[in-house]
Amino acid sequence: MYIMLGMAAYGAVMATNGIGGQAALEQMQGWGRQLALTPLPTWGMVATKAVVAMVFALGTVLVIFGLGVLIGAEAPWWVWLQSGLIVWLGSSVFALFGLATGLLFRSEAAMGISAGGLVILGFLGNMFMPLSGVMLTIARWTPLYGYVALARWPLIEGHDPSGESDPLWQLVLNVVLWAMIFAVLAVWGALRSRERQ
Repeated sequence: MYIMLGMAAYGAVMATNGIGGQAALEQMQGWGRQLALTPLPTWGMVATKAVVAMVFALGTVLVIFGLGVLIGAEAPWWVWLQSGLIVWLGSSVFALFGLATGLLFRSEAAMGISAGGLVILGFLGNMFMPLSGVMLTIARWTPLYGYVALARWPLIEGHDPSGESDPLWQLVLNVVLWAMIFAVLAVWGALRSRERQ
């Protein structure tokens, strides 16, 4: 179950990031100019992209949880429900990450940059295998750490296999701060792209 939650979180993050990253291609194709002519505010465009990304993330979470059932992942029903909701809702932060990357790096390489960055952040964020020592200390400052630890909270209540534990408030703070950073970058990228056009 511990590993499945990491994989579900990674799948949801990649799904939301991919949708958000489409903004780069849309900007290159002139979609930003069309949106600038509408009454839709910049924050509205960012919010709309995040909602669409969440629909795709839900499908990913359901498929991975279904596979988890088939291969024998075990936990009480409430852990499945709580962790599933945390994985799904928390992935919205990374729709903003993909959107920010897509808007700030106006090229077809933007999606590759964001996806590659998430692989590195996934490793550094304790997503794929339990880290310890200095690596775990570094992990606590990364965007994926708080998200994955929150998804695993109903299962392990903050106690990592390394024997260390994190207070719940610290994990929530990690997610909230990174969400704010990515949202600001996404809005800034959208404003910059409209100024160029």
